Amino acid sequence: MRTWWPDTAAGFARDPENELYDAACELLAAAQRLAQSSRAGGHDAAVPATLGAVEAALGTLTVACGSLEGGAAARERRAALHQLTAALHEAERACNAARETAASSAAAH
Repeated sequence: MRTWWPDTAAGFARDPENELYDAACELLAAAQRLAQSSRAGGHDAAVPATLGAVEAALGTLTVACGSLEGGAAARERRAALHQLTAALHEAERACNAARETAASSAAAH
């Protein structure tokens, strides 16, 4: 049985499990659009800003995955999520470095 909670914006909200999964599917769809757009070419000027958005998304994913560590998760799952959170944080830092390099390169041209 599905449980629905009141939501002031839409009048109802979906249960938390479906909401979490749907948000992950939306993330996947956005990543697929990004991949498709990146293959089109002619986007050099947008690279620093795009990397800034990716960096911010990675930061948000780091927080989200860190939040999944809590609760009644088994120790093995918590450890795996902790490793994932650390990898996302490292990816965020790498994205920052790439954004800075792209911005410097764009400013030099």
